[in-house]
Amino acid sequence: MLPKLISLGYAVPEQAVTQREVFDTLKYPKPFWKLYRDSGIEKRHFWVPLSRIRQLSFQEQQEEYMRGAVELSKKAALGCLDGRHPEAIKCLVFASCTGFAPGPTIGHFLAKELGLSRDTYHTNIASQGCEAGFPGIKRAFDFTSTTKEASLVVTCELASCSYFPELDGKPDPENHYELLRSNAIFADAATAGLVGYDDDPRHPYII
Repeated sequence: MLPKLISLGYAVPEQAVTQREVFDTLKYPKPFWKLYRDSGIEKRHFWVPLSRIRQLSFQEQQEEYMRGAVELSKKAALGCLDGRHPEAIKCLVFASCTGFAPGPTIGHFLAKELGLSRDTYHTNIASQGCEAGFPGIKRAFDFTSTTKEASLVVTCELASCSYFPELDGKPDPENHYELLRSNAIFADAATAGLVGYDDDPRHPYII
């Protein structure tokens, strides 16, 4: 029998901001408002207060990332577990690319916060961008297939901790306006997925 995706959870920061608020804060020239307006996004949730986005040093960004990633990941994981005992989790996979945590990793801090067993296996996936959830699920699938034990996959991105407003609000055409486009769409959230076995027909097999 193949492992199943049994439960999901997510968490977002309390602060929600509109595209207009972000655009005005970053002080881009008016012609670029069309990119924000036509993005299809009405609001985004940010961990870092919008009023501080332009003020944080790189060190301060990473400190905020550590705090936010642990807090939001814990909320997402608890929502996913939905009352299940944390010690049933034998593998924790954590994926992120918007901050640096050389060690102990966010996954290790999270395991302590959740009360996972000390013999829990850890996998930390970094710098794979938007696709990181897929290798995370694959790692959980492999572990659960082999051991028949439950795995928890957690992803967390805090774009507000990696914002780099461009000088004087002038987009750089040399990188194809990559920073301008990133600043227009990315936000902050954490998600969690429980991989394991059960008899509930509503839960999909991972194939």
